[in-house]
Amino acid sequence: MKKRIAILAVSLCFLLSGCSFPALDPQNLMTPPRPTGERAQIHDLLTQEAGSNVTLRYPGAGNYRSAILLHNILGDSSEEAMAFYKTPSDANDGSKAIAGTNLLFMTEKDGKWELAGKFQNAASQVDRVCFGDLDGDGIDEAIVGWGDSTAGLSNLTVYSGKSGKITEEKLSQTYNELIVQDFDGDGIDELMTISMNPHQPIVASLFRLKDGAMQMMDSIKLDPSVSAITNVITGDISAGQKGVILDGTMSNNMITEILYWDSKDQCLMAPLYEANTMKNSALRSVTVSSQDVDGDGLPEVPFVSLLPAYVGQSSDDVGNLISWQKYDSSKGIFTQAQLMVRNSSDGYSFSLPDSWSKNVTTERTYDRSLTFYELDRQKENSRGDALLTIRAFSQADWDNQNGTQGYTQFQKNGDLVLAVTCPQTQSSLRISVSEALGRMKLLDNGS
Repeated sequence: MKKRIAILAVSLCFLLSGCSFPALDPQNLMTPPRPTGERAQIHDLLTQEAGSNVTLRYPGAGNYRSAILLHNILGDSSEEAMAFYKTPSDANDGSKAIAGTNLLFMTEKDGKWELAGKFQNAASQVDRVCFGDLDGDGIDEAIVGWGDSTAGLSNLTVYSGKSGKITEEKLSQTYNELIVQDFDGDGIDELMTISMNPHQPIVASLFRLKDGAMQMMDSIKLDPSVSAITNVITGDISAGQKGVILDGTMSNNMITEILYWDSKDQCLMAPLYEANTMKNSALRSVTVSSQDVDGDGLPEVPFVSLLPAYVGQSSDDVGNLISWQKYDSSKGIFTQAQLMVRNSSDGYSFSLPDSWSKNVTTERTYDRSLTFYELDRQKENSRGDALLTIRAFSQADWDNQNGTQGYTQFQKNGDLVLAVTCPQTQSSLRISVSEALGRMKLLDNGS
């Protein structure tokens, strides 16, 4: 069972004083505000060890963004406190302090807080903090990324609780993304890094803590054309299979990578990237990220193809069919979960009936209408009968019934009213208005 994680929240009381501050960047907060109650001892110990004039350092990425975190590292009945801070250039005793970041571990014994470990790192930034049981002893380690992960300059340190004290192990590994979870299903967490270095292939590496040292289990090269990672999904990527799904950008396109540990062959797998041909089968010109579209707890990968007979730019999302596919790691195959057309300009998606697959195309017109047409294959894939029109009306036009005849409202989306109409047709592909409404969905921000 994962340990309870609490973040020590301190009150910025001076914000209520009526004064105006031009720069309220928490990195510039020099003196930690004085807490009350039992947390005051943590404050006292921090100032005792670091001095009263310190700069708190806040992790810039990950799930834990506080400069002071609480987590059980020593495996006792209480949580330890981790404090990230920077001291002035001159320490209290007149000596020069390190030009980097300090990490203080504090533990509570018999109602009193005391020092459990004090460490320094040359990096001026804290990138992120992760927790996971890397050695299988039932106690979480703290994994700290130091530096700037966006530039691939972050390095890693693992902190473990042993015999009432905190030990440190530095890992000579830079990264842009960091994932901690049980990849191989043995009940013990592993650590995965994704490293992107200029003019070199992206490399995913998997590490485990064994015999007191971090050991690399395997590494695998990924598509070298990726310039940035934009979306990371962790957890079950297939039934009973832990892994990672990464969406990335390259030039004007997007790709997806799937990463997981193959227990049979004892290696990392990346089924979407063919290293020999340097091709990624999930390459797409439409900006759409992997996600769980059918709500079954397993993510789908978008495979995008231009609709036949579509007239427009290949990057127009309304002119592309998105086949959301689920990966089956046991068989090494993808299966289709849903077909979709998205209209990101007006903020909605439409899930196509199976019968429409390869049988429809779309057209977007100046009045913010998107119409689905049956393909007339006897005329070289030209448009046949109209099957559905989705239109975005302004609120004023909808209220004044300006062009709204025959339309049924779906939902409001900001200052727009989304509505549908299904023209009369003898086509076997015809659907009802109620079915059309049931297949529409508003897009989440950033989806």
